[in-house]
Amino acid sequence: MILAAVVGLVVVLSLTGYWKDLKGAWPILPLLLLWAVVPAALGYLYSIWRAPVLQHSVLLFSFPFLLLALLGGLKFTRPIIPLSIAAALAIVATFTLFTERMHDRTFLNTKYEAFLQAAVNAQGAGGKTLVALDAPPEVLDFLEHEPRFAAAKGHYIRLRELSGASDLLARIAQEKPDTIVLGFFHSTDRELPALIQRTHPALVERVDLVEGQVMRFVRQGEGITDHTPWTSYTVPGTPTTGWNVDAPRAASDSIAEEGWDLSGREYGMLYEAPLYSVRAANDVLEVLLDATVLDEPALDLELVLELHSTIGAGRDTIHFYRSMSARTCAVPLVSRGTLVAAVPITRGALAHRNLRLRTYAFNRKSGKVRLHAMEVRWREGDPVLFGLYEPITSPWRFAP
Repeated sequence: MILAAVVGLVVVLSLTGYWKDLKGAWPILPLLLLWAVVPAALGYLYSIWRAPVLQHSVLLFSFPFLLLALLGGLKFTRPIIPLSIAAALAIVATFTLFTERMHDRTFLNTKYEAFLQAAVNAQGAGGKTLVALDAPPEVLDFLEHEPRFAAAKGHYIRLRELSGASDLLARIAQEKPDTIVLGFFHSTDRELPALIQRTHPALVERVDLVEGQVMRFVRQGEGITDHTPWTSYTVPGTPTTGWNVDAPRAASDSIAEEGWDLSGREYGMLYEAPLYSVRAANDVLEVLLDATVLDEPALDLELVLELHSTIGAGRDTIHFYRSMSARTCAVPLVSRGTLVAAVPITRGALAHRNLRLRTYAFNRKSGKVRLHAMEVRWREGDPVLFGLYEPITSPWRFAP
């Protein structure tokens, strides 16, 4: 805000100078504006009609001409005045990098080093610990050559070498660790924390970093609460607004516990509501489906999460679609388990008007399935996830 106010004042002074000398602004001002607009317009149109290319590096071609155009109206007879303005802008810009953007903390704590440090710490922590990290292999290979991270080599799982969440969950079931450490990228499947919490429910440590996070889970004990319930429907409860369940209810028997019987049908449980309760950008919306799969086709039961909005004359548009199957979520056959689907709500998603959630169970092969409950909740997002490019607007609760 401080920097914006100072820049705004300087631009107003420049525009005033242009107004006082309109003849002096021709033809340099239109030419500067043309050179500023052309690269941005070409990148924008190419991104829409061909392939996405518009990013900060493309806009760098426009910035110098735009800066000259905005400040070209400043005319001073004494050199001390423009030098003072330049010094004031530099001081304020540097000051706000520490006070508002917190670059001293975001730059000094990188996700890659935090991942490998967590793996090193796990070696001396005692007990049985499984460490799973998601990062480019070339970066991990490079950092393993540093003496401080040498102990981590060979003592963690690289998620990018697995085929998916089911492989990681299988390793957890096989090794039965006391503690699980998860280091993940901003592009990692966001279902992993909730899936891990099926067996290790207590989150005892969390560190939020730029483009990544580190979480540590244990089987028992007091944990950190980083999620907030939104709505849920459990058999035989009473549904609230937004729930639509038309599958028949089945009582507990020798096959499964009480629930809604989805056997022989594709659909039967739906929740739909506007996304009014978004707390902050980067919060993660999680949907959990409690179900029992009773035969092989039932392993293709899917939990679907969609984000819709209405555009133009009532045209419905799907902005996000995510589907997670019982097989992917490692739900055992003839057993009760939890399917999870998740989506981070970014600033881009919040820009859409009338955004709403639509989530439902999809029994793709009409297998024998019994549904017991569905829950929708928010997991607190990483406020510095895009901290190098965006302002940090939420409290940094889990700072390193």
